[in-house]
Amino acid sequence: MAAFLISPICWGVIAGLVFARFAVFDFRVVVGAFVIGLVGLGIALLSNKKNLLVVTAFVCGVSIGIMNWSNAQEVNQYESLYGQSINIEGEIVSRPSITASGNQALIVRPDGFTQDIRVSLFHHTVAKGGERVWIRGLIEQPENFSNFNYIAFLRKNNVYAELSKAKVIIFEPAPEGVSNWLGDLRQNVTRVSERNFNTETSAIVLGMLIGHKEQLPEEVEIAFQKSGLIHILVVSGFNLTIIAIGVGVFARWFGRRLVDSSSLILIWSFCILVGATAAVTRAGVMASILIVARLSGRLASSSTSLLLAVVIMSLLNPWQLFYDIGFQLSVAATFGVLEASRIRTRFNKEGVLSEIIWPSMGAIICTAPLIAYYFGTVSLVAPLANLLVLPLIPYLMLFGALGLIPYLKIFFVPVTELLVAWQLQIISTLADWRYSQLQTSIDTTFIICYYSILILLVWAINYGKPQLKESQSRDKITQITI
Repeated sequence: MAAFLISPICWGVIAGLVFARFAVFDFRVVVGAFVIGLVGLGIALLSNKKNLLVVTAFVCGVSIGIMNWSNAQEVNQYESLYGQSINIEGEIVSRPSITASGNQALIVRPDGFTQDIRVSLFHHTVAKGGERVWIRGLIEQPENFSNFNYIAFLRKNNVYAELSKAKVIIFEPAPEGVSNWLGDLRQNVTRVSERNFNTETSAIVLGMLIGHKEQLPEEVEIAFQKSGLIHILVVSGFNLTIIAIGVGVFARWFGRRLVDSSSLILIWSFCILVGATAAVTRAGVMASILIVARLSGRLASSSTSLLLAVVIMSLLNPWQLFYDIGFQLSVAATFGVLEASRIRTRFNKEGVLSEIIWPSMGAIICTAPLIAYYFGTVSLVAPLANLLVLPLIPYLMLFGALGLIPYLKIFFVPVTELLVAWQLQIISTLADWRYSQLQTSIDTTFIICYYSILILLVWAINYGKPQLKESQSRDKITQITI
């Protein structure tokens, strides 16, 4: 019965967040609706009326979503300080990043504040999360630009102000811990990769392994975007799938429970290693739900796990549901892969080529409107590019990782560089085609209509009768869940 309630509650939470994002609700009315929903839920459980159960569960979910969005609206602690200079100590709260303009961006939490400041430095400094720093500069209010809600984008990361004319001095190292050890490991992997591989190969290998794209040449990144393959340079569920499959090989010798427990540790260690972006965290939550379900002796639907992962992350940080493009693309792509694979199974489309085409087309169909909405382009060569390049990715990741190991690099560095050269030749050829991209412009109404029709169509195909055999459906889908 608990599993039966998950979907209506989750969809209710998402609906509540959307309603609250575009409208204002009286808090007393929302609490009243939640209480009525709980009472109705109890009556439905006692009377075993499934229709009433679904409706009341949905109402409870909507109320939770509205209350969650209301609680996320914090007062800006820096509003009264805009335009003033500060001279204060604080702590770096996340791994520094490199901006598109080449500046180094630090996120710092000053002492006495719970909200963060974004510090942009022209001259890079060797810094890492957890270090104590002294900062000086001018507090400024972030501004939106080019129809992009930059203020909301920063708020999803708890950043409410920017520091200009900044000066930063590190005076205390970060405390020892697993997070810092993984951060050091990330830096070591970057240095070894840059030493072993040529520039382009190193940038691509680091992008696929740990999501590090700072060294990627601009023309190469543009070629990946035009060919619809930029997603392979973004660490997401695909990387976690490889980890899970790799660890799962040892199940027959060490037992499924030990291997699943080890997978959980490795998955979240990897999430911390790559910076715990929204896409990776979503995949980590989803993978954890499936693994925990298996450990408890239950079967978990991939689609339900994705929905639950989205709701958990949205409740923890509702801003990212609306303002994190990477998170939205990750969810859309995962949904496309899952449902396309389910359709492939329903129509009994087996074969190596089918296993590449169906998930790829599912991801393209589900992400194309978002890419068009945010970036104003649609890649016309994406299906062909995915068909030609995706089969190379597991080998590139494997050989690239082995090329970082001292005694193995002599064998795997040349092979990796050859595969990267081949990949870049395909991508550049497709990207240079005159009609590789279509310039377009769509609005929010089109997005809502598109995904509403798509979800209804997928539901009619995948969940209409006749149903898939339960064992067949779960076995096929679980393989590509995370």
